Amino acid sequence: MTSHNVMEDVVYEYLEKHWRDIPVACHCDQCKTDVYTLSLNHLTPYYANTVSGAMYAKADLMTVQSRANILAVLTTSAKTVSQHPHHANN
Repeated sequence: MTSHNVMEDVVYEYLEKHWRDIPVACHCDQCKTDVYTLSLNHLTPYYANTVSGAMYAKADLMTVQSRANILAVLTTSAKTVSQHPHHANN
């Protein structure tokens, strides 16, 4: 296994699970990708280079506080994307 940012997996899972509940002006794929990317830019990366290391990292990111922090960043990113979408409003 090569080094991998486990935060990417966790944010993707949370975004998939909560996408319809996140207050964003548009729920298109472009806006979803923008929210995902912007969120990752505001969260601390969590790298692992073994399967067991990735499992431990994911476990650390499953605490109530970590989940709340990730959801808060997703919500803030959604607000930014809503204010500055990268596509024309339909």
